[in-house]
Amino acid sequence: MAEFRIKPDIEELLAVIRRSSMPKRVHNIELFLDEEIKQAICERFEIGAKIDSRSEFTDVSREIELHRFLGYDVFRIDIGSDWLWTLPRLATEDTTGTTTQKRDERNWTDEHTGPVQSWEDFEKYPWPRVSNVDFSKLEWLDKNLPENMGCYDLTAHILEIVTWLFGYETLCLKLFDDLELVEAVCERVGQFYVELTKAYCDFSCNKVVWGSDDMGYQTSTVLSPDFLRRNILP
Repeated sequence: MAEFRIKPDIEELLAVIRRSSMPKRVHNIELFLDEEIKQAICERFEIGAKIDSRSEFTDVSREIELHRFLGYDVFRIDIGSDWLWTLPRLATEDTTGTTTQKRDERNWTDEHTGPVQSWEDFEKYPWPRVSNVDFSKLEWLDKNLPENMGCYDLTAHILEIVTWLFGYETLCLKLFDDLELVEAVCERVGQFYVELTKAYCDFSCNKVVWGSDDMGYQTSTVLSPDFLRRNILP
């Protein structure tokens, strides 16, 4: 079998996305890679073995080395993840049979209820602020990321967060019982992601704005298209 090395080329990837250039090869790009998979690859191919483990940015250095090894032009750096939002989680023991894929527990959001059920909850909720986001990883990457690579974080999870704040079941009821509250939450969440995205774009290493949101399935959207157009889509 013939072997060849793939050299990252973020500018070619961006040109292909903009449809201003034909690709010379297939460009790999992922929402994100599961930690178990990354760990297994690093162990098998000794990726990151020479990285200084005492550095504050050891994990970021490993991400660069790993994705360069895999031939990725761009990769995700977790800056504004779900931890920005105070959300209750349901949890259970992980029953995965494969040891290398087993976690201490698996968790998910409650589909029935959430922290915002009323206007009083809306006023009391600890809404995140961009000023509280730690951008030190991007500051480091601006100085250390190879020129032929880029990074991004997932942004614009507007419908997902709104669903989790209410609970999907409650959200569906509130669309009829208190639409004004639903729209207020959509506006608050959406405005935060607009500000966060603008902050990301201040960093030269951030090459992609990736709006990641779950809006539906193969047969339909989870809420009406009209609602999504008015309250969710940028």
